[in-house]
Amino acid sequence: MKALKYTLFLSITMIIACTKPPDYSDTPEIAFISYSNSTMTQGSQNEEFTTLTISFTDGDGDIGIDDSPTVFFKDLRDGTEIITAAATPIPEQGVGNGISGEMYIKVNTTCCIHPDPLLAPDGCGAPFAATGITKDTLVYEIYIKDRAGNKSNVIETGPLVLLCEN
Repeated sequence: MKALKYTLFLSITMIIACTKPPDYSDTPEIAFISYSNSTMTQGSQNEEFTTLTISFTDGDGDIGIDDSPTVFFKDLRDGTEIITAAATPIPEQGVGNGISGEMYIKVNTTCCIHPDPLLAPDGCGAPFAATGITKDTLVYEIYIKDRAGNKSNVIETGPLVLLCEN
């Protein structure tokens, strides 16, 4: 009985020791998971934010650069790149550095954009109710770069609803 326990223990240990490291590409890959809130009120005076969650994989594990932008956002309503963020560097460990995980990024509220520039209120603080627009839908395009300069795939987030009323 005692020999059976040792054999079982050694078999489990050998299976764990023979597990292959993940086979990820050296070019990072990301995927949209979710927002913590799918609705926010527009305006810079608001301290409202949502947390964006994206998953990532990277074969050489070199995600993150100190104080340099590594996560890039583009507002698809007007095509402007409005947000860049620095991901915390992930230290390389051992021989196989393939990594995967999730990033949680705080995204502050922004202004509604009126579809007709001639009717658009001047700035975020102007009342949108007079124009008949009560909400705006925001979608971001996102990609990341690793320390080697490899650019990930480009993804689109789900829709984020901005309430235009002040």
